[in-house]
Amino acid sequence: MTEVFAGRRFWLAVVVVVVLAVGLRLAGLGRWPFASDELGTFNEVALFHNPPNPITHPDQAVPRVIPLSMLVLDAGYRLFGRNEFGCRLLISLLGVAHVAVVTVGLSRVAPRAVALTAGVWLAVAVEHIFYSQYHRFYTLAALLVASATLAAARSVRTGSGRWMTAACVLAGLAVLAHTLAGAVFGVLLIGGAVSAVAGRWKPALVATVGAVAAAGGFALVILPVIGAKAGLTSWTGLSSLHAALGAIVQVSWPVCVLAVPGAVVLWRQDREQGAFWIGAAGVWAGMAAVLPAVLPYHSAYIFPFALPMFVLAATAVVEAATAVRERAGPTAGWLVWVGLPLLNLPALASYYQDGNRHDLRTAAAYVAERIGPADRVISNEPDKLAHYRPALVPHLVHVPRAASPQDAVGAVPPGGRLWVVCSGGRGGFEPEWQEWVHQHCHLQTTVSRTRYDYYAFSVWVFRTPPLSP
Repeated sequence: MTEVFAGRRFWLAVVVVVVLAVGLRLAGLGRWPFASDELGTFNEVALFHNPPNPITHPDQAVPRVIPLSMLVLDAGYRLFGRNEFGCRLLISLLGVAHVAVVTVGLSRVAPRAVALTAGVWLAVAVEHIFYSQYHRFYTLAALLVASATLAAARSVRTGSGRWMTAACVLAGLAVLAHTLAGAVFGVLLIGGAVSAVAGRWKPALVATVGAVAAAGGFALVILPVIGAKAGLTSWTGLSSLHAALGAIVQVSWPVCVLAVPGAVVLWRQDREQGAFWIGAAGVWAGMAAVLPAVLPYHSAYIFPFALPMFVLAATAVVEAATAVRERAGPTAGWLVWVGLPLLNLPALASYYQDGNRHDLRTAAAYVAERIGPADRVISNEPDKLAHYRPALVPHLVHVPRAASPQDAVGAVPPGGRLWVVCSGGRGGFEPEWQEWVHQHCHLQTTVSRTRYDYYAFSVWVFRTPPLSP
């Protein structure tokens, strides 16, 4: 397949990939309601500019150790606004830049067909689209981590200390975007080790100096904050196995399955690049296995490190398409090349049904139009209800997720009703709430969209009859 993308055809293909990435990341950008931590990002940017004195919780200090992300997000607000479309627009453009940088940068260390395949797969990857439309800082971190990784791969290819220096600088910027991006220095050390084995010592020396400097900065500046948060590990309830399975789902099963033969092919074709990208994939897998045991874990933390999996999978796709092309002709080869990255088409189509988000905006409107003066509301996501319908704020009763809705009954005036708004997936919502809700409430409405994959993003609205004194 490599000869197909020779000369100008490669750059034309790059343009097509970038246009595809732009279209998929702008589609629905302002249509999805805020979800998960998106509203909390506004608070973090505000804390960055106006930190409390004294700081009473570790989360209040976190924005100060990721200043690059805070500044970029704030720039997005100033340029495009703070609504769903405006606050996500700059992030979506960073997602497009990520696809472009990977496609072009990878072509300097791998066959152009592999670079384009990886670019296409990233462009249509559901999780990549999600984070490119997600009002957080993970896409910026992913762009910088990918840039550092590609610079390190170029250093391995050329033996250049300058490329490894560039990789260290980019890795340092990645740390300023998200603290855990510092793990990319492990990728750089792998690159240095591969170069050293080949007798090229400059990349190894530069990577070692960079990693030591990063470790020192982590110990002196960041560790006090991370150490304070380490005691909160139980909030996710994730085991390392659960986190590993989540990591596989994040990059998709087709990518993970194809990455295995891709690693074998790349090792045989190019021993140095094979060692580097297989080692980099090991950093991604290691983070998924180790982080849940030491930190409050979220699968987004390893999203910036997923590039090696796409590189290995793309290598397998190109090898398969080339073999089919030689045996069955160009048309069959193109079908393989296009078809394998589209194995996740049901998930992609499902994404544009609901943005992989719970629609608390519609649920808030439903409750606000029907709530009575004496009614009260509890929810597992009260901040979304308050944001979309401020009139609900006086009615909201805050109940811990581990508690029973019965604890909120005492806050309901005589004759009032208790509304229960719960978001969840195919398995339902909080187990602690389900039994009580089904015994005491009537289902009023369900907010969800038809999907074509296994997942579900539903919001249930329940209500009790009028409560007696």
